[in-house]
Amino acid sequence: MQTTNGMLDMAHGGAMLVSRAAGRELDELNEWAPGAGFPVFQYDKPVVQTDVGLTYATPNLVSLVDLGYFVHEGSGTWRIIRGLTFDLAARRMFGIDACPDSDIAYASHQYTVEKLGLREPINYLFQFGPLRVCDREAYEKFVELLKRRALLATERAASSKDPTVRICGEKPDQGNIAKDQEIVLYLTFRGLAVHNTEYWPNASRSYCTLARSPVNPIILPYRELEPFMVPGPWRDELLKLK
Repeated sequence: MQTTNGMLDMAHGGAMLVSRAAGRELDELNEWAPGAGFPVFQYDKPVVQTDVGLTYATPNLVSLVDLGYFVHEGSGTWRIIRGLTFDLAARRMFGIDACPDSDIAYASHQYTVEKLGLREPINYLFQFGPLRVCDREAYEKFVELLKRRALLATERAASSKDPTVRICGEKPDQGNIAKDQEIVLYLTFRGLAVHNTEYWPNASRSYCTLARSPVNPIILPYRELEPFMVPGPWRDELLKLK
């Protein structure tokens, strides 16, 4: 428990530093605005947390999700979609990351030259704890598994009285789940939570990503992920869950 609390304090402290920096940026804007003929921007807190949850906790592993956004004077802003998992024995914090043999961070651009022009492919291969999706074939299989589970979730949510659930679950095979989308991962007792960070074609659907619902995250049972897992204590614990 002491180890867990220490790691939670570390995660909380990092969030507080980010919030403080965002507040300083807004204050600097308000110092500049009157002289430039703009009104002072009124705000309560620089960061709004829309959802937070402790999603998994055992003597070995703890997982949480943190969702929100930065207050901004313009029409757009930056979102916070964060999944963290603590390995208590190793005293390490995990999130989705690049594969062991990659020097390109997950979901970042890697510049290449093709036919005398620049291309910017994005690295979507990843590792997460015992999960290794580190070649194209494995990634294709993972996305297909995700699409199947997303379709099931959408079918179950179709009769929901919540309009947000219905809208966010529309046509998962036509954009909500795709190969070229960034995801955030965290553990739950029902399976791996795959939180989609974008919803297309209407990318303005922030509510689809900033609050958990029956259609986001998609839950993948650990048994279905066994082919992607490497041996170790995480794998042993997760595969014992029903």
